[in-house]
Amino acid sequence: MNIAFAIYCLLILGVGFYAALRSKDTSEDVFLASRSHNHWASALAAATSTESGFVTLGMVGMGYSVGVNCLWIIPAGIMGYVLNWLVLAPKIRPKSAALGAVTVPEFIVRSTGGSRTSRIAGVVAALAAILFLTVYTAAQFAAAGKALSAHFPSPYSYSVLIGSTTIFTYTLFGGFRGVTIR
Repeated sequence: MNIAFAIYCLLILGVGFYAALRSKDTSEDVFLASRSHNHWASALAAATSTESGFVTLGMVGMGYSVGVNCLWIIPAGIMGYVLNWLVLAPKIRPKSAALGAVTVPEFIVRSTGGSRTSRIAGVVAALAAILFLTVYTAAQFAAAGKALSAHFPSPYSYSVLIGSTTIFTYTLFGGFRGVTIR
């Protein structure tokens, strides 16, 4: 089991390294893989990163504590993905490309004219993203640590370190391209 996990980690790092070889040194490439992915690859990447730690640990714990009633969360999640896929993404993606906006705060500022009010809205969006993505990332690192320490004879703190280092490294290598290689 430990050898299989080590091989898995090396494969993930290899994918990240391969992505790094194909990447360009631009913010558009790091955040959006130079917009080279089709909407299905982008949507699947968003869905898998959203569900990662929650499905691995949270949904299982929720099922244990509330029983079969936890299954109601599945249609709600699917409806959110369908809304994003069919309503939001088709409108936002071409407009963000036309504006040259790479991030949501940039999109907010550029699509609303760049006035003082829109710049304030962009700063608020950036601060919200930093806050919520930091909490989300910490939760994913904690989930990785719990999953690893449950399967291997390793203390939780070491497991968090191993999981977060692996995730951070392959993401650092290739950015979005590293997690959605094609």
